[in-house]
Amino acid sequence: MDDDPDPTSNPGDQGRVTPTPLQEDIATLVAEGHSNREIAERLALTPEAVSNEIAGLFRALGVISRVEIALWAIEHELHR
Repeated sequence: MDDDPDPTSNPGDQGRVTPTPLQEDIATLVAEGHSNREIAERLALTPEAVSNEIAGLFRALGVISRVEIALWAIEHELHR
């Protein structure tokens, strides 16, 4: 039996979850310096949806700024 109730959680990451593929794409675009509106246009989303996904990234990564999201994307070689 699997004791981990959330299969996307990372052991030792204090309840953080792995970002979704969409969130990884958004993190890449954040790292490239794009605004929410630009990200929305590139990914065919609304700016509000991008804002929601970025809020999800803040929670998933345990960060509080776009700079930290960008650093995470670079650290995980998600940048282009």
